[in-house]
Amino acid sequence: MMKLTFVLLALLSRFSLLIIQFLANVVLPDHIPDVFNPPQDNDQIIACQSIGSRLTLLFISGLNRWDAIYFKHLMKYGYTYENSLAFFPLFPALSWLMSRTLLYPFQCFMCYDAVLLCSATVVNLIAFAIATVQLYQLTYNVLQHEDLAIRSSLLFCINPASIFMVAPYTESLFACLTFSAMNAIQQKKFLKGSMIIALCCLTRSNGVVLIGFLALRLLKTFNLLPYITNLLVFALWVSIYFIISLVPFIWFQYYAYSLYCTKTVQIDISKHLLSYGQERGYKMPIDDMSPWCYRTIPLSYSYVQNSHWQVGFLAYYQVKQIPNFLLALPMILLCVATAMTFKPCWRHCKHYMVDRMETSSDRMIPYLAHMVVLFLVAIPVIHIQVNMYPFDKERGKYYLLVLKA
Repeated sequence: MMKLTFVLLALLSRFSLLIIQFLANVVLPDHIPDVFNPPQDNDQIIACQSIGSRLTLLFISGLNRWDAIYFKHLMKYGYTYENSLAFFPLFPALSWLMSRTLLYPFQCFMCYDAVLLCSATVVNLIAFAIATVQLYQLTYNVLQHEDLAIRSSLLFCINPASIFMVAPYTESLFACLTFSAMNAIQQKKFLKGSMIIALCCLTRSNGVVLIGFLALRLLKTFNLLPYITNLLVFALWVSIYFIISLVPFIWFQYYAYSLYCTKTVQIDISKHLLSYGQERGYKMPIDDMSPWCYRTIPLSYSYVQNSHWQVGFLAYYQVKQIPNFLLALPMILLCVATAMTFKPCWRHCKHYMVDRMETSSDRMIPYLAHMVVLFLVAIPVIHIQVNMYPFDKERGKYYLLVLKA
């Protein structure tokens, strides 16, 4: 019954946001930035003039902004431009699958672009509902307190990054997978947890950080094994868990290398996309190889982030970005306050590996460590205003809020 309540609560909060974005989209004038926005083909332009398409786009077109345009492009055309390699494939693949299965009949009365936008929204609604339930279960497993578990899920439903969890972004799916993986690992279901982490790594690059969370829980288990034969078996399983977790990330980087470097993978590029790419100066698979192809470890992600979005150490620390720093300040202060408030948990770190009895403070350590690592990496490197929503999936700050409520 509690799970059903949280599902209904999650969906109610999402539908409320959809109404708010509709009203805001109608009332407020659109900002037209000079960013990635490939043109539609002529057939789609005509198809999107139908009544069904126009009504649908009138209601949810406010979600089709910024990164959402990249994801919709990936659903429809794949990785036609090098800059799209910054966006991982699981979310667009699931949204495309939704458009070809459950929402396929919608193509009878609306254009495919509108169907894709609906599909991505439905995927996020489902993922957010599951994430809310998983957060409740995870909080209860960690804090052993029903009321605090309920409050943390309530706060999650009204977190300040909520609009990103409705729009075609990876936030809801990644939160769903992150909470599910941590739930499994908390219950020592390490194989299941590593398989879900693998899906995280196929959703966002920072899914790799979850391997550190898995490692902490495994080290705790490692210390409790008494015999050398058990330790050898344990080491074998640890290797398997790590390989399972990393394979999807490695596969995607290999796919990018095959598409843009060795050219062993090929995709069709429509004329209108080819013209748009050439006009904007975007690197395409038909062009010469990029510098990252010649590196010892040819990772496309770091190169694309740096060359297209100027993501790098302190690269965003400029006077003109002060308003964005102010925008991110509440979330930054909340993360700092969380780390300071749970200071007693840090004192347990030296006993974490040796204590056989696991206290609530012990259970908090991996979650706080995960938050701190992400925080220390994100603050000096990524665009500062984006710090609003990488931490919408951090359990630690929700625990602080519910304990202080």
